Amino acid sequence: MATGALVSEQEYLNTTYKPGCDYIDGVLRPKPMGTRKHGLLQAQLAHLFRMGFPELEPICELTVKIRPGKYYVPDFAVQRRDRVQDPYPTEPVHLCVEILSPEDSFGEILLKCEDYHAWVSK
Repeated sequence: MATGALVSEQEYLNTTYKPGCDYIDGVLRPKPMGTRKHGLLQAQLAHLFRMGFPELEPICELTVKIRPGKYYVPDFAVQRRDRVQDPYPTEPVHLCVEILSPEDSFGEILLKCEDYHAWVSK
């Protein structure tokens, strides 16, 4: 569900939202609040990547810039340690994972996956 008032890109980047929000052309799209299972899955993924792939940096809830005016907060992301971008990536990371919640719309998740794919393909 989106908020009613438009938010500037600068305001979005300078504000902490709980739960996290995706940002699309001035509109905030709050992500569902993570559940216990959601958090456990994020922790397990991070552990697996840390143990098996030391050259990769696993990150939970990382804001990524898909294009000007569009930011997503994937539940889990992975990027190479030699390509770390601060404070948020503007170039594609190696992996973005969205952990589905009961409140998630399949159509919205599919659109996000298409956006992630287009981001990598640019």
